[in-house]
Amino acid sequence: MPLARTTPYKLAEKIAAAWHASNISEAIAVPLGVTATLALLGQQDLHEGRDVAQHVLGLDAAALYGFLRRLWAHAWLYDPYLVSCCRPLAAWLDAEEPADELLRAIHAVARSAVTGGLLGLTGHPDPVERCHYDALGALLTVLRSPGDRHALAEHHSPPDLTALLVQLALLETPAAGRSFDDCAAGTGGMIRAAALMLRLSGADPADYRWSMGDLDPLAAACCAVNAMIWGLGSHVLIFCGDTLASGNGPALAARRRREVLDRFEHLAYAVAGLQAVIEAGQIITRAARRDAA
Repeated sequence: MPLARTTPYKLAEKIAAAWHASNISEAIAVPLGVTATLALLGQQDLHEGRDVAQHVLGLDAAALYGFLRRLWAHAWLYDPYLVSCCRPLAAWLDAEEPADELLRAIHAVARSAVTGGLLGLTGHPDPVERCHYDALGALLTVLRSPGDRHALAEHHSPPDLTALLVQLALLETPAAGRSFDDCAAGTGGMIRAAALMLRLSGADPADYRWSMGDLDPLAAACCAVNAMIWGLGSHVLIFCGDTLASGNGPALAARRRREVLDRFEHLAYAVAGLQAVIEAGQIITRAARRDAA
């Protein structure tokens, strides 16, 4: 299935329409989370030449729910820290037996996202293409009520404006290792523009350091997903909080990142040790059977 061409806001309107048509009272974290999960997919994530979009569209509601859970598990193995920052977008997947109404709503949102062209924005094999868009920012804006946007002072900067600001700030390509920080990032629009400019100049965003924060947990979680979509690399910090009340968000995020990676390393060693014990037991069992024969 060819990657459909659309714009983030056209896509967001289609996804929001599917969600609202489901007449379900769940929070907007569900449609936003479904979209964020599918946004982690790339054409390379399925083997044997199968098309990603066709695979997703071929799943029934229950199978899709399991598929979304496995996507997060796979992403956790790739980047446990960023996935831990995505928790507000995936908490609804904890239910072992979700209600049928929720499953149908999730299924409708996923189909709208895929047929509407999500993978053309977020799953393109070329990272330069992926850096052109913030599909999650558009969807969060559309899903929010005007009152919520006003209360949260949530007004995302237009892509043309962020591109202009970055061009004025980066007259030359900065040396690798420089840090880019945005303490009121929304879903990361300014960071996206900076990453795109770096790529267009021949640099790799993974060679730089990034930190993004926002007062809204959903927006901060979207920053984490976008960091993976845009290929910002392993030097990324995500924090959620009021930077006017406390300006140490990046420091707290750095400490939390160390804690998450330490736990992941400990778990990896434990799993490796268990696997070694299992393999040793299998060897002993085979030897015992040979002796008995």
